[in-house]
Amino acid sequence: MTINEYFKRVYSELFDDWSKYTKIKPKAPRIYCKDGKLSLSVQASRHHYCSPRDDFAEYYKVEVGYPSRVPPKEWAKYFDGEFKRTTAKKGVYGYVPVKIVEKWIEEHGGIDYEKTIRMWQIDIEKRIEIKSFMLLEKKN
Repeated sequence: MTINEYFKRVYSELFDDWSKYTKIKPKAPRIYCKDGKLSLSVQASRHHYCSPRDDFAEYYKVEVGYPSRVPPKEWAKYFDGEFKRTTAKKGVYGYVPVKIVEKWIEEHGGIDYEKTIRMWQIDIEKRIEIKSFMLLEKKN
């Protein structure tokens, strides 16, 4: 599955007609790879470091954030900040060519779509729990 195929599937299955309800494109779920060793946030919209900077497009550059592993050295030029082993997993990479993102994902077995969606659902449930707890605390 390519990055653009991933975006099309995610936005049609999870966020169908999102633009009717909000002006800001929802974040795509964090991608989990099939080998279980890599996860990363890959985003593209008019508010992200991607190209084209549009909410509805075929992207050739994307924003990648907070990978679970240190990316290949060739990614250093896309890192927002000083690229070091200690910081490489803690930041954002802007305007990363889709081809090198897809290559890294494929080196880790490709996108595990089912796990990606399952983890996204767990994350949403945790956020709801936290917000509910915060609202209860505020009332007391």
